[in-house]
Amino acid sequence: MDNLKQYLAREMDHLQEEIARCAHEGHARLTAYVHEVVSHVRKEYGTIHHDFRHDIDDALHPFVRALDPSLHAFHLRMPRRFS
Repeated sequence: MDNLKQYLAREMDHLQEEIARCAHEGHARLTAYVHEVVSHVRKEYGTIHHDFRHDIDDALHPFVRALDPSLHAFHLRMPRRFS
């Protein structure tokens, strides 16, 4: 759980920079970034027992909310469920 929380915190710190860089490099790079993040979060989230996922949700929901408006501009979506 701590690894995923740390990952989400790092990505939140660099989110807008990364989106701007990827957008400048093109739609394909931004899509690849989103898939990379989602894949990593799904993998880590899947290893957490259901009874403890609520602890991660407190970090995951703000991350998704922060990422979502930027992705809408490029007609991309972040999955709402990761399990």
